[in-house]
Amino acid sequence: MVTALNESAKTPTMALRDMEFVFTALDDDGSGTLDQSEFDNVCRAIQYSFWNAPRYNASLERVFPGLYSMPFMETLKHWVWPSSPHHTSKLDSLMTVVLLCNSGVVVAESYYDFQDTAQYANQFAFVETVFGLMYVG
Repeated sequence: MVTALNESAKTPTMALRDMEFVFTALDDDGSGTLDQSEFDNVCRAIQYSFWNAPRYNASLERVFPGLYSMPFMETLKHWVWPSSPHHTSKLDSLMTVVLLCNSGVVVAESYYDFQDTAQYANQFAFVETVFGLMYVG
């Protein structure tokens, strides 16, 4: 990290021992890792300031606040957004499974293409249509 910072024209040059001193000074709880507050202090120490973009709920919340606060929308929001920054949402997990299945289909279809057989062409065309509708729908 120190090497990368020293290569940047925007930060002052810092020796490794100095960075170790700064890290030790900023690691308030002595855990050897930095939590969010401690990381923010490091960023200020190296003259960078990071900010978090607020979660933006799109124009639906502004234009149709009644619709946005309905129970089904609350369920949808919990399904789409992760419960915490360290977890994935249900939608992310579902899409991972879908993409893995699609990858398997691509490998199988490629195998049959290399074998120059049209035995399963109709089935693969159907499966491709289903995946296409999942991605678009």
